[in-house]
Amino acid sequence: MKFPTVAVDGYEADDVIASLSKTYSDNGYKVYILSEDKDFIQLINENITIIKPSKMEFFGIEDTIKKYGVPPHKFRDYQALIGDKIDNVSGVSGIGKKWGKALLNQFESLEDIYNNLEKVEQKSIRNKLELGKESAFQSKQLVTLQGDLKISLPSNTSSLSQEPLSLILDELIKYELDGGIKHLINKGIITKEYIEQRENKNFEFEAITITDIKHLKQIILTIPDNTIIAFDTETTGVDVWKDKIVGFSFCSNIDKGYYVPIGHNFLGVEEQIRKEQLRPILEEFKRFKLIGHNFKFDKHVIFNYFGVELPIYADTIILAWLKNPSQKLSLDDLTYRLLKHKKIKFKEIVPKGENFASVDFENATRYGVEDVIATLRLFKEFEKQFSEKLFQMGIEFESEITNILYQMEQNGILVDTESLQELEDQTLS
Repeated sequence: MKFPTVAVDGYEADDVIASLSKTYSDNGYKVYILSEDKDFIQLINENITIIKPSKMEFFGIEDTIKKYGVPPHKFRDYQALIGDKIDNVSGVSGIGKKWGKALLNQFESLEDIYNNLEKVEQKSIRNKLELGKESAFQSKQLVTLQGDLKISLPSNTSSLSQEPLSLILDELIKYELDGGIKHLINKGIITKEYIEQRENKNFEFEAITITDIKHLKQIILTIPDNTIIAFDTETTGVDVWKDKIVGFSFCSNIDKGYYVPIGHNFLGVEEQIRKEQLRPILEEFKRFKLIGHNFKFDKHVIFNYFGVELPIYADTIILAWLKNPSQKLSLDDLTYRLLKHKKIKFKEIVPKGENFASVDFENATRYGVEDVIATLRLFKEFEKQFSEKLFQMGIEFESEITNILYQMEQNGILVDTESLQELEDQTLS
């Protein structure tokens, strides 16, 4: 980002920042310290202000007094009295925020307090101060920043004539730092269209509709055993017990996939493969290593409609959760975030108030195949990003749990009501 850097051997960055801040402040510059570290509050004056990056808020003299009850120049003494568990600063045992504030409103500094200890009226507080004297001065030494380092000031200080984030745009895109990208868009430095042009365009694929059972058999029988196949169903809704299957899609390559329409009902709908013809074909899918996104749903759909129980080899929604449990896990979000591809949105092809059965074969095929292509690409992406151990755990352990949950949902759970009643009686007695 072309910012000058400063380092001093043997000293921490906090001391270097303190020294630079004081030097520039003494020379009349306005200084802004971007940090959440409370230790920098001691530096605040008319020229030095802290910017808290979590909320991008300015924090100055009045803010310090309002929040802590003492001005910035007394903040080291305040920390020395009350301590700071996070930074392992012990302070004076029994002196909290209330008394720290009161003492420093009465006295000018920690040294002033101990020079006039007899003037502390409350005996219990005076005793605590006497017992904690050594700790107090050690604590002040710990929190005091060294602001007198001899530093050669950088000759090429940035005038910020160019937006610094624009210089690392490639990194912002690569590491998905959307906040920085949004900032550049809001400032008019780049456009949304520019970002879209930078996205991965290598997502071309062939989408083939299969309406002939012989054609489908030919494709399936040519696929070797244990091939990784991405599989997905399209349904009239999201209730596996009530809604009906409309079609399914699959692929074994990232550039070609197939969609098999089963239950479309739009006006002028072409011939579709019949249910009874598909059961033997779906049995063939057991030869493969099947992956899906939220695959338990599709497994339910296929079993409820055809009586075929497909094996789950891996589920990309689980792999995505293992990678980052806090992120959004929808296929659309993951495809955009990890593959830089915007998927077709459901509402773009399904009219309001209707379901997938009303979608024509061409759009249904493009939509369904895109899902399995994205799933297979995500699977391969996770395989590259994960350690071998974590990836195997996601496949073997987590997928086995998904299979168990599927069985529980299909068959129900046997509950020993008598034992539960005995447990309740023991608990309440």
